[in-house]
Amino acid sequence: MKLRILDVEGSPKELADFYKELGVSTDDMLRGPSPLQAATADGVASVGVVAQALEPQNASDTTSTRPMNISVARRALSRRPLSPQVRAVFKKIYDAHPNLVPSAELQKVAGYTGSQLAGLFGAFGRRLAHTEGFQAGDCFWKYEYDHTANAWSYGLYDESREAIRLEGLV
Repeated sequence: MKLRILDVEGSPKELADFYKELGVSTDDMLRGPSPLQAATADGVASVGVVAQALEPQNASDTTSTRPMNISVARRALSRRPLSPQVRAVFKKIYDAHPNLVPSAELQKVAGYTGSQLAGLFGAFGRRLAHTEGFQAGDCFWKYEYDHTANAWSYGLYDESREAIRLEGLV
């Protein structure tokens, strides 16, 4: 049997307990897709985990994340018009730099629910992944999980921030 994607929905605590039972560490989870569909303000979380994150990692695995090249980020930002909600999220994160912004604040500026914000990030991730020059491991966002707030916080790498500025989005 080969499992490619496992979709699980529940509270952040339920998800943590579930993955712990599978023997998946936080580091393993972060090697999979980014947690853009994680904990939402209403306490329900939805996370997609690539099955490779459930398997032991080869010591020779050189996959890593890095800030996205400015020219690739600019290409992604300019290849299609961005919605007012995406622009509002960019501005909030841009203005907060170098600090991270809790997802609840991003929901407010976009006028979105947690699920809608996850969709916004997911759609933007798809845009990035389908932009010429994108390479596996390229990251536009910084993010970290705040265990106290049970939510993700987001920020920008300097390269992404510069691309946003150069494209006149703030």
